[in-house]
Amino acid sequence: MTTFHITGLTCPSCQKLITKRILTIPDVVEVTVELTGKTTITAPREILKSEVDSVLTGTHYAVETT
Repeated sequence: MTTFHITGLTCPSCQKLITKRILTIPDVVEVTVELTGKTTITAPREILKSEVDSVLTGTHYAVETT
C-alpha cells in the first residue's frame, strides 16, 4: 500500500477523476481518494510518485509524498 497527498480536490468529481486515472497504472488493485487529498493505492508493488504524476498530467492536481 502506498499513500500520497494530492492537492486541488474540491468535490466528489475530483475523487472520481483521480481514482479513474490512478487505476490505469499497471498493478494497481484499488484506490481510495479522500476529499482531504489523502490517497491510498493498493498494489502488489510500491507505486512511485512519478507514476501518479504521469497519469495526472494535464490536470490541476499536484502530488506530494506523505
